[in-house]
Amino acid sequence: MALDGSRSQSYVKCDYRILQNAMRRNISATEVVRQFSELLNNIKYRGERYTIIRGGKAVAALVPVEDAGSQRRMGDLREIIGSLPRLDPDDKSFADDVLEAIKGQPPLPGAATWGWAEPEF
Repeated sequence: MALDGSRSQSYVKCDYRILQNAMRRNISATEVVRQFSELLNNIKYRGERYTIIRGGKAVAALVPVEDAGSQRRMGDLREIIGSLPRLDPDDKSFADDVLEAIKGQPPLPGAATWGWAEPEF
């Protein structure tokens, strides 16, 4: 509802997979072994997702096969950035502001440099 009491007709657009990943269930490695067939059915027919815990730490995930290929790796980052659209020349002041904000960020602890030049807008 809106502040004035009327119903709002605005909707939030979201990626359903984000919500599904937020609903992962933790399950111990021992339980995975005991219930493997049932887990596979839950994954296939209900779309459930599981994080496997061993020794108190997350070690793997069981997800529907459609989601398995959607994970990207850091090695894909250059390709992803290269595929992004470039800014128009008229947006140079915006690009300068973004570069200034990037330079002002503290470094990540223990992070190595990416090994390429500043982003090109």
